[in-house]
Amino acid sequence: DSVLKEKPARVCAVRGPLSRKYLLERGVECPEVYGDPALLLPRIVKAERKIKYKLGIVPIVPDINNPNLKSLLSQSDDVKFINMMDYGNDWRRVIEDICSCECIASSSLHGLIVSDAYGVPNVRVAFSDCAAGGDFKYNDYYMSVSREMNKPIYIDENTSVDNLIEQCRKWKPITFDAQPLIDSCPFDLINI
Repeated sequence: DSVLKEKPARVCAVRGPLSRKYLLERGVECPEVYGDPALLLPRIVKAERKIKYKLGIVPIVPDINNPNLKSLLSQSDDVKFINMMDYGNDWRRVIEDICSCECIASSSLHGLIVSDAYGVPNVRVAFSDCAAGGDFKYNDYYMSVSREMNKPIYIDENTSVDNLIEQCRKWKPITFDAQPLIDSCPFDLINI
């Protein structure tokens, strides 16, 4: 429901069909080319699955100090806290950390996308209602990769690490053809 302040000169691709619908409804031409560019990361950064943790937790920034997050982290030494604010210029460490986990519980959209890109089982969680735009961006992404749109698992004081791991077992790999996204790129891509 946000206002489009300015029409883009050209749209080459969007994250998913909901973004496309939004633009089309506002008179912006938009091709039917979907995909978050983070899905291309495995073509750029190779990462091995060296599992060190049973569960990785990737919160959105407003939830970093949430008491229920702290409670989850205290349940086991086999839980890795992946704070997107801690990586600075070394963004490849995010990939390494996600790939070091058997599965990921994430309220961060890009925590889910990077997990999917590298084949790491994951589940969407919420520590609060702080996600900007509500479910829109998650549903937009899920539709672009043929994933069922589910509500997040709300984390409270009774949520256990074991329960989140069990929920991750329901994960299925995404369906995504990267070629249309690559072909739509308006600049030269090297080694993609």
